[in-house]
Parts: sequence; structure tokens; C-alpha cells
Amino acid sequence: MTTLPNIKISREELVWYYEMNTTLMGAEGKIFEGESKKVVRKIFHPPLSKEKDDQEEYYQKMENKHQKLILLHQKKIENDIVPIATISYQDSIIGYDMTTAKFQRISKWDILELRKLKEKLKTFHAEGIIHGDIKHSNILRNQQGDLVLCDLDNMQVEDYPIDYLNYMISCFPEDDKLVDENSDIYLYNLFLLQQMAYPKKDFSEIANEIVYGHFPSIVTQDGKEELYKMQRSFTGYEGKYLDTLIKRKGR
Repeated sequence: MTTLPNIKISREELVWYYEMNTTLMGAEGKIFEGESKKVVRKIFHPPLSKEKDDQEEYYQKMENKHQKLILLHQKKIENDIVPIATISYQDSIIGYDMTTAKFQRISKWDILELRKLKEKLKTFHAEGIIHGDIKHSNILRNQQGDLVLCDLDNMQVEDYPIDYLNYMISCFPEDDKLVDENSDIYLYNLFLLQQMAYPKKDFSEIANEIVYGHFPSIVTQDGKEELYKMQRSFTGYEGKYLDTLIKRKGR
């Protein structure tokens, strides 16, 4: 079993990361160029509050991420972005290094690309991984045309839960804070509808369309049945991927 290396940094390096601006920033941290062209480094935002409870919550999340990164490294998932080392300061994980390559954003999605995404998710699910945040900014394409999923540290990996839950699946977690693959199927279906029927609407607007029965004409009758199930997602959702429930062109 392979182990995930750890890189210790000094206080001066940590302060540099916190003060340095970067064009790649998210809710949880910043991404910087690594020591080589094939590596990038993510440094998590420090807790803003000095309250003990907030500090403890932050370190609990860091430990949760640490265990997930170890598992992802051991699983050797088929994804061009994978963790290769953790970054720590005073024995606390504050970031990680990951592989990178020449990726591109996908400007136009068709049914074939959407089916590639479905197969990618199913591969992750087979490894006990739930992505939990399917959206345009978290999906890239490599030079070989394969899809690559981002935001690795936030995913659910086996019994280690998602850290920041997409609000569209806020009712999906059980008492143990874990979700199942239906959360990815639900987000996938919203993403498919966004790309193929509602390009100017966000997920919450699309969910409202579904709740009020404003179904797009692209879905088959079986597709409509799936949308009826999505209407009731807050009571528990066991879904099907919509990619096979789309009408063929000209029909």
C-alpha cells in the first residue's frame, strides 16, 4: 500500500501563501503553481474566527480532508488530477499538491460528452467516491479527450463525508452525514438539463421548473417520470441518469 508523502512548510512560507494573490481561488482555498509544471498546490483558507469552536471545526475538517486525500492516493483513481502530497504546518494539514496537465474547459456539451461524464461518475462510485458537486467549473477535458473531475478534497470518500455540501443536495445526507450515489445522479440530471434545455438558468431555477411541472420537450415519457421523482427529491431520491431518457433529434 502506497503512503501519501507530507511536505512541512515554515511560518514564513505559510504567511506568503496567505498573503499572495492568485487567479485560482475558491470557497475553501487558493491554488498556486507547484515546483514543477505538472504539479499545483492548494492551500486552504485559515479560519477567520478565533473562537475555540470555530477553530476546532476547522481542524476537524482538515483531518477529514487528510484521510480522504490518503485514500484517494491509495486508490489510484483514473483521473488526471490526483493528490500526490499533503502540505502541513506545525503538524496540521493546510493543503496538498496534486497533478496537473494541459486541461481545457468544455464550452459546449452534447449527449456524448454527458455520457462520458456519467461513466466517469460510475467509475468513482465503484471506488466508494461520491463527488457531490457536479457543475461546469468542476469538470475539465484533457488532451486525450477524457473528462477530469476537480475539487477532490471536498468529495465523499468511503466513510469520510463531504466538507461543504452543495445546497441542491442539502436534504440528502443521512444522520452520519453521508450521501449515496443518488446525490450525484440528481446533480448530473440538473447539469444535463442545464446544458441541453436551460442554458441560462442555474440549478435552483431548473429545480423550480421541475417542481412546477414545466418539463422540457427534450425528455421522453420515461424522462418525465424521472422528473416527477426529482420533484420529490426532498423526501428521498432514487434516480436514473437522464442521458438515456432524451428524445432523439427529429422525433
